[in-house]
Amino acid sequence: MATSSRRKPAAAVPKTSTGAPRFIELEDWAVHHPDEPYMAPEQKGIMISGVIVTSNSRKFKVGQRIITSLISRTQGRTMFTQTGSIYELRGDPTPSYMDWLKSKKMKYDPKRPVILHTGKTQPGRSKPS
Repeated sequence: MATSSRRKPAAAVPKTSTGAPRFIELEDWAVHHPDEPYMAPEQKGIMISGVIVTSNSRKFKVGQRIITSLISRTQGRTMFTQTGSIYELRGDPTPSYMDWLKSKKMKYDPKRPVILHTGKTQPGRSKPS
C-alpha cells in the first residue's frame, strides 16, 4: 500500500515579467520597525526604507523611496523579505539612522549592517564591548 506525502506549497516569490526574482538596490536606507498596535510581539520584525537606485521590477521606479516588507533573513548587505523580494543595500544608511545608532551606543558594521535577533536584544546592532 503506497502512502502519499503531502507538502505545503511554497510561497510564491515575486517575479518580474521575465520570471526573474524581484531584485532592488537601495541607498540612503534605514531600519524601520512596524508601528502596529494590535500586532502580536512575535510577529513584529524590521523593514528597510530607502531610495531605489536599480530595480528589475516595473512596480518600483528608480528614485522612489520605499519601505520593504518584513525582513525574513539577511546575508551581508542583502535583505530577503517575507514576500520573497531581494534588496541590496548600497552605501551608508541615512545620517539620522547613524545618529540614532550612536545615541544607543550601537556598532555599525558596513559588511553586515542589519542583524536579525530573535531574543530581547535590539534588532540591528549589538552594543560595543
